[in-house]
Amino acid sequence: MYKKFDDPNPKVDQSGSKISGAFDFAVMRSAIMGVMNEVLGGTAGTGYVTAGCEGGSSSGVQTANPVIVKIDGVAYTITAQNNIPMPTSGTTQGVNQIVQGTQGTNTVCKYLIYAGTSGSAFVAQGNIVDKGDTIKNYANAAAAALDAKLPDLPDYSVALGYLQLNTPVAAKAVIQTGTLSTMGTVAYTDLFNMPVGI
Repeated sequence: MYKKFDDPNPKVDQSGSKISGAFDFAVMRSAIMGVMNEVLGGTAGTGYVTAGCEGGSSSGVQTANPVIVKIDGVAYTITAQNNIPMPTSGTTQGVNQIVQGTQGTNTVCKYLIYAGTSGSAFVAQGNIVDKGDTIKNYANAAAAALDAKLPDLPDYSVALGYLQLNTPVAAKAVIQTGTLSTMGTVAYTDLFNMPVGI
């Protein structure tokens, strides 16, 4: 059998030098966690009640409804919370993801609203897409929004909803200050679990 000079030695286990197994495990683990950790319903025993994600009364976002969630098979209560802060500039979320803190002019971004086992809700920033990208040449804001993705769900957390922020052509958004409604066009979506492809 022909053997090149740089072929691995067939008598030596090469599995330790491969990264595909670890990568596949991380991706699969994240996907399973996103589906299994879910909002079960309202705290009054009513099903199909979502967190009611909307703008905070003075800043950030709020969850208007208390809900029961399942995280890693255990039930937790997530109370209604107001003025949940947006990610601030320079903070790290997830794995080596630095938050911008600002969103430039004529851009679109999705922000994940989630809660952990402590019962507190948080917001994480996705990728920022330039709606005026001359290479992608988006037909409209909706087309650009398809490339704006939610960030990965942190470990031991459940997705409550997300918001999509479209900034105008003439003004950037400083995310951590003020109400979001003054920064551009904001749309909120409630979730029962982490969606695929958003």
